[in-house]
Amino acid sequence: MDMQDQPRYEYYEAGDKKFFPDGASSRANVEGTVPRQPGGAGAYRDREDYFNTGKASGAQAGALVRATLPSGATPGATGAAATTATGEADQFPVQIDKAALERGRERFQIYCTACHGMTGEGDGMIVRRGYQKPPSFYDDRLQENRTPASHFFDVITNGWGAMPDYAAQIPAEDRWKIIAYVRALQLSRRLKLDELSPDEQNKVRTAAQAPAGEHGEGGTPLQSQRGGEQH
Repeated sequence: MDMQDQPRYEYYEAGDKKFFPDGASSRANVEGTVPRQPGGAGAYRDREDYFNTGKASGAQAGALVRATLPSGATPGATGAAATTATGEADQFPVQIDKAALERGRERFQIYCTACHGMTGEGDGMIVRRGYQKPPSFYDDRLQENRTPASHFFDVITNGWGAMPDYAAQIPAEDRWKIIAYVRALQLSRRLKLDELSPDEQNKVRTAAQAPAGEHGEGGTPLQSQRGGEQH
């Protein structure tokens, strides 16, 4: 436990001259250093706009572009935002269309699947190797009428529990697109096969019959919790 709980200083915290004569615990950046995070380390936490923080109120919230995914709707449809149990609206400050969802899926598969798995069940490879299991995105409490998109944005930006923050790795716009893709995954579980058009039903059946690895860009068909068909 001594190794786990050993004393330490935060960056630039006043020290006791054990490290540097001026009493600082670390050295200032060399002149001309380019910060990793645009605007300086932690600059995204100093912003007040919804796009960068996921936090808004009053007139600012009302002026946002709303792109929700209500049950049965086409991903990317723009309309009135659904109010969640927390009183916050499920709002996206960027337009969500097919291209945005494709980008979200790509980023999700790069950064999220190691823990959350390809379908968001929380069964990623490092979880199978012993890392703490994240909740399934299909839990009732994480649905769009319960937990707002802004919560997911805050988690990606600042971390949550065992999950580290990804603000430095994932630009704000891509974070919103990842969340939109998560909403699309959740929507796929709420639809029954017979609620789809005949053409969409054929696409689902064709994808379900395709050999592993032929679902496009590493994607896999999602298992419906209703009706037994693959979505």
